[in-house]
Formats: sequence, structure tokens, C-alpha cells
Amino acid sequence: SFGMTMKSGAGSGVDTPEVRKIIENYLQKDNVKLNELNKETLEYINANKTIELKIPNFSQPLEIDSSLTKIANFFEIIDDVLAGNNVFLIGEAGGGKTYTAEQISKALKYEYVTMNCSQYTSPLEILGGQSVDGFKTGKLIDCWKNGKILILDEMPKLDPNTAGLFNDALAKSSKTNINPRINSADTDEAPIPRNDKFGIIATGNIYPNEPPPAQY
Repeated sequence: SFGMTMKSGAGSGVDTPEVRKIIENYLQKDNVKLNELNKETLEYINANKTIELKIPNFSQPLEIDSSLTKIANFFEIIDDVLAGNNVFLIGEAGGGKTYTAEQISKALKYEYVTMNCSQYTSPLEILGGQSVDGFKTGKLIDCWKNGKILILDEMPKLDPNTAGLFNDALAKSSKTNINPRINSADTDEAPIPRNDKFGIIATGNIYPNEPPPAQY
């Protein structure tokens, strides 16, 4: 921009290249101070702060947008996911439960798959099986095998018999389990080892082990 706004400097005793050199030397030797920045620049910096999170035994530091740290228990949830603990986020509709689960996955740079749970959720969607288009891999099996976060949105809405299909994976999700394996719906497939990146984050607005309120 200097070339567009600065003239040749004729008659001033200072020419453009010399001014550029002075500015470059200043920027190299001295830190730019906050009071030298305009309001727009300061607002941009404050809106785009990141936090670097170094986790033992994790491949690389995580860069997290500072705005995400305002989410309740954000770091604790990351801790649980990495430990293989099953996370259940409870709260009112529109409270940001699903958004939180998605942001946790993105912060870890893990892929995620969302299952919108209801009384009509089928074993085919969970474990897989034969469909009109041929064999379909279930979302649980996909995440378990390929290392993704499975987000169970509104988990308490599952039919209890259907919810039981998650029991084996939930019981073996912890990193304390050595070489855990689960079965898919494909009877010809050997038990599948768990990918280290596998995790489950469920959401709901009631506790799953309590009877639902009458209005639910």
C-alpha cells in the first residue's frame, strides 16, 4: 500500500525506498505495541484467539478457538473422550448439546457421525445388515472400526431393546480394555478391533436410567 500512497518524495529530502527501509527496520527490531494498533485490528485479534493444548501421548498439540472454552466442561469432555469414557450431555432443547459434541470432535480433528435417535431407530442403522441396496454398514460399526466419534443425538428416545445393541461397545470403549472387539451384523466378519480414535458422545434432556416425565 505504501507504493500507492507515497509519492516520490521529491524536494522532501527523503525518497520512498528510504522510508520503506526505515519502516522495515522498525518492524524487525521492535515489537508493535497494542496502543499502535487501531480498534478494528484489536477487535479482530480478540475475536480470533486460539489456545494450544498439549496432551500427553497425543500426536500433536491442539489449537482450540478461545470461544470454545466458554462451553461448560469443554476440557473435561475432551479428557473423557481420549480416555475412552462414554460421555452423556444432558440439558434442555436448544442448549447446545449437539453443537458441543461436534466441536469436541472438530477440536480433536476426529471425524464424527451423528445418529438421530428415536423409537424408530433400527438395528440396521446401528449394526448394519442387508438392505434393499445390499449390505449396509451400521454407524456404530463404522465409527468403531474407522476411528470416529459417534454422536447419539437424543439417546433416551431409543427403544430400550434397540438401545441394548450399544451395550457391548459401551462396555468396551474404555482405553483400559485390552484389545477389545465387537461383532457386526455380518456373520462372515471376524470380531472387529476397536480403533483408538473411537468415542461415543450421547445427548438427551432426561437421565436415561429414570422413567420419563409424563409430558415427555
